[in-house]
Amino acid sequence: MGFAESRADYHYRDAFGQEHGFVLEKQLEDMARLQTASADRFTTQTDYFSAWAHQIKTPIAAMGLKLQNEDSPLARGLRGDLNRIAQYVEMAMTYLRLDAETGDYVLKTQDLDPIIRGAVRRFAGEFIDRKLRLRLQETGQMVLTDEKWLSFVLEQLLSNALKYT
Repeated sequence: MGFAESRADYHYRDAFGQEHGFVLEKQLEDMARLQTASADRFTTQTDYFSAWAHQIKTPIAAMGLKLQNEDSPLARGLRGDLNRIAQYVEMAMTYLRLDAETGDYVLKTQDLDPIIRGAVRRFAGEFIDRKLRLRLQETGQMVLTDEKWLSFVLEQLLSNALKYT
């Protein structure tokens, strides 16, 4: 079996002199078409989930405002559940941003302490409900980071710590 000198390197003749390059060429074209269709499907799904994640934030915020002035065991439980839902939405949005070509990451030098305090504040209700005490010490550190990304990571750490406490 030798390669033919025609159109492309993938044309070849078998032991009977039959040329098979057209089969390979067709398979390559089919594969390219499938890859394009898959990429288009992925983009459509990503756009849909991104729009959904942004839209679901409105009813979450509205429910949070309605529960804000309520102080009962039921209201505290609902606020905790609502915070977890908001975290899951934020997790989905962060995942979608990971593959985004534009990427809305803003790296700059940040004071670490306000970022930590903000993440802890989001879980204050759960700490109180579980009668847990957190000793938070100032770090005095400046870090080069994207504030949203670091907040997300810290919130995931706190969420997992509370989940398994």
